[in-house]
Formats: sequence, structure tokens, C-alpha cells
Amino acid sequence: MRSNSSPFKPIDVYTSGERTAIRPSLPLVWASLLAAVFVVLVALSCLEGPRFDYNGTWEGHRKLPPGENPYAENTMGTVMLRIRDSRFELTSAGVPTAGSVGYSGDHADLHTDTIMELPITRAGPNAARRHPTITLTPQKDGTLLFADPQAIDGKALALSRQPAKPDSPAPGN
Repeated sequence: MRSNSSPFKPIDVYTSGERTAIRPSLPLVWASLLAAVFVVLVALSCLEGPRFDYNGTWEGHRKLPPGENPYAENTMGTVMLRIRDSRFELTSAGVPTAGSVGYSGDHADLHTDTIMELPITRAGPNAARRHPTITLTPQKDGTLLFADPQAIDGKALALSRQPAKPDSPAPGN
């Protein structure tokens, strides 16, 4: 009886005494390395905080219809905002408020804690409703879009960053 099997066995190729190198293809190595670098960069970007620097002093002026008193019109239309890390101070329509800043994705939220230096809980029964969360959204031109649901004109306002004022010298210098 004749066998169709060859005297050559496939395992002999690997154990025949010759050194054979099994190398992965070079493009596959580069693709794997590139994928690993990409995964690391994506992970680092997710860990990073907000990319836009909200800190500083911001100002905007609402276009209100002319009234009897131009000084009152200016006060009612001016919005001044100072952000320092996770806290803010705001004067809008002549009312000073302060509170915390929450950063979320592509915007920041202002949560009012005090009105005219009083805790919001002591500022009257409707104080929290009259001072809802304000949203700040950075714009491509470097301004902040200030969206206050209780704005005097009902519109969002672009705030411009104001230059930092140099510290005044200490008294006696």
C-alpha cells in the first residue's frame, strides 16, 4: 500500500537547524506605534482642563433705548465680569453678584451665591429665580458670549477681555 504522505513534514522547516527569523512587516509596526501614540494623545486631551482661559476681567455694553437719564442707561447696560479660577464677581444692570464658576466642555456656567454681598438665601424669596445660571461660551474672536436668561434686553452679549491693570504701588513708595 502506498501512502500519499510526503516524508517532508511542515514542522521540519522550523526545526531543521537553520535559523529563520519571523519578522512582522515594518508597515504593521509603524501603524501599531502610530495607533498607540494616538490613543495616548486622546487620553491626555481628555484629562486636560478647559483650553480657553476664562480668568481675567471682561466687559460689555448693551444697546438700550435712550432714556431720560444717560447715566442710568449706561449703568443698566454695562456688564463687568471678573473671573479668578473657580470664582466670579459680576456687575450687571448695576447689581453686584458673586459666586462659583463651573467648567463643562466648551462653556462655563456662573452660579450666583451672593447678591450685593448677601447670601442668595437672604436676598428674598425670588432671588434664586431672578439670578439663574449664566452661560459663558468662548468665541473664535476671543470674546465671551454672555447668556443671561434674565438679561435686561433678553439678548446674549459679547464680553471683551480687558487689559490687566498694573498693581498700584504700596503706600509710602
